[in-house]
Parts: sequence; C-alpha cells; structure tokens
Amino acid sequence: MARMLERLEAKGLVERHRSSVDRRVVEVRLLEPGASTAAQVADVLEGALKDHLAGFSANERKRPHELLERMRINGRATAHR
Repeated sequence: MARMLERLEAKGLVERHRSSVDRRVVEVRLLEPGASTAAQVADVLEGALKDHLAGFSANERKRPHELLERMRINGRATAHR
C-alpha cells in the first residue's frame, strides 16, 4: 500500500500527512488531479468490460455473477462454523 501511495503522491494525485492525534495513522487526501483521474476510471473500466463481454448473451453475462454470489454465501456460512 505504501509504495502505491508513494507513486500516486509522486504524480501529484494524493498527498499524505501523519496524523497529529495518532502518529501511527497516515491521512491521505485526494488532490484535484487525482479526482479528475478517478472520474475517468469508471468509463475506462466500463469500456474494457464491454469489449471483453462482446458476443456474450445476457444469460452468459449473468452467470459469473451468480457463481460469485454463491461463493460469497458459502464463505459466510463456513466463517460461522
């Protein structure tokens, strides 16, 4: 996590400050260039997903989600054993 934040900070996308209340805490603030970049991410991901799912039927697109949902439910059930 620290290396990723270092890279983002070097690009001027975020800034980090040590908390004055708790020195163990590092507060991260998204700067304007970072907010502009983040706003573009959803569109880029949506385009990539659309490209990857080209030619899939509606049922085929739903199937991975259904399987992952079952895995999530199974994981919750086993966590309470």
